[in-house]
Amino acid sequence: MSPNPLVLSDADISYILNNLDAPALLSTLQILTTALAEITTRPYDIHQPLRQSITTSNGSTTLFMPSSNTDLTAVKTVTLNTTTSASPKGTLTIFNGTTGELQGVLAAEQLTGYRTALASMIILLRRIKRGTPVKRIVVFGTGKQARWALSLCMNLIPGLLQVTIVGRSTVQRVRDALPGARKLNEVTKWSLSSPDCKFVALAPVGEPGFEGRLREAVGGADAIFCCTPATEPLFPVEYLTAERTRYVSLVGSYKPHMKEIDPAYLRRKDVTVFVDSKEACLKEAGEVIGAGLKEDDLTEVWNTPLHEELKGNVVFKCVGLAIMDLAVGAEVLRRAREEREKLVFSETYKKIGVEIPNFS
Repeated sequence: MSPNPLVLSDADISYILNNLDAPALLSTLQILTTALAEITTRPYDIHQPLRQSITTSNGSTTLFMPSSNTDLTAVKTVTLNTTTSASPKGTLTIFNGTTGELQGVLAAEQLTGYRTALASMIILLRRIKRGTPVKRIVVFGTGKQARWALSLCMNLIPGLLQVTIVGRSTVQRVRDALPGARKLNEVTKWSLSSPDCKFVALAPVGEPGFEGRLREAVGGADAIFCCTPATEPLFPVEYLTAERTRYVSLVGSYKPHMKEIDPAYLRRKDVTVFVDSKEACLKEAGEVIGAGLKEDDLTEVWNTPLHEELKGNVVFKCVGLAIMDLAVGAEVLRRAREEREKLVFSETYKKIGVEIPNFS
């Protein structure tokens, strides 16, 4: 008998994810890597048809993104309204792939930011494991993707010395937008893994010398996370000097007209480009399209790369796939049920999701 369907809010999902330790995070990372690999290794079992959309007379557009791994089937919906400043809202609905029984409904905002940031860690952690140190990182953006990228780095990369967070407006807004880093340069829960880490907030408004400080941060970074829907490069490509090799993650841009970095960088002979999906990135990734790259120029992230590819300059481009939502969403749902069972006699029990009894 299937368990009662469980409804998880953004707050529920944040609670679960923020309480995962490093082994649990790595386990979820492996689940995501396997899901991406199965697109190629299990093509008859994995289904993710092209997204569909409708636009209503009030200016709202809703996207529908179905996926299935045969065992489970999911539909993610996201609604955007260009006439308001409201952030997109969405849900992920997960069913039993055989019986159609509802398993759960998850708010999509935190989940989307988390699974995207998680994907950006696949190659970076392999790179570190192969001996390339990461001591200084730069994160562009202050949204959910940026917050999760920052959180994952602090939890999974010990010994960081400096984290620079770059926003579009003021330094104070950068600090306010990143709850995990609001106590910049103070003791946080991350201090155990990186006790000497310095947090730096950069923003162009009211900051004399911003460009010089940005150039220094980017040029000295071992890893750069770009988490914005930018239509123009976030920094001049000249900032990426030849003094060091680095990892650059491009996860914020997802349409052909968007680009977070100069596409010319992806054409350099000393740069290896990894993607979540060759097919999707050749159609949707502005940096890949702008660079004129072909299928043979790209390596899908689940592949085990050559040692030399990991040692050099690496770019990871992700436009997001429905199967990623299903894989990570199902794991979050599993952990939510597990957490509810552990805390059944605790007041915390009430804070993790809502069951729908007798649904079918």
